Amino acid sequence: MYSVRNDRVLDPFLGTGTTMFAAMAAGRDSIGVELEPGFAEVIEGQLARLPQLANERIAERLDSHRAFLAEYEARRDKPRHRNHNYGFPVVTSQETDLVLDRIRDITRESDGRYRVSYDRLELPG
Repeated sequence: MYSVRNDRVLDPFLGTGTTMFAAMAAGRDSIGVELEPGFAEVIEGQLARLPQLANERIAERLDSHRAFLAEYEARRDKPRHRNHNYGFPVVTSQETDLVLDRIRDITRESDGRYRVSYDRLELPG
């Protein structure tokens, strides 16, 4: 929950992989430990869907941010900060360096290891 890009997230009870998937979608490394081998099949099945789901979530986040900005500006004033990577207004200085990367693909490298490839999200205009 309190991590930044490239941090490593440890999930000592991997289960169905929800924490690992969130880490992948957010550009974090992750290590998951699971004793029950049956969960591996569940995780494999979900990995194929993750790029599409994660990329749809990014689009939703941007739409929500635009709606939030419209409400914010109607209630208050213009935000004082701008995101350096995309140029859109943001409310806090912590958001100025925010980068959103789209998942290009996920490949299985070896026993239980996966590599996620990303593309930098480019916004029009």
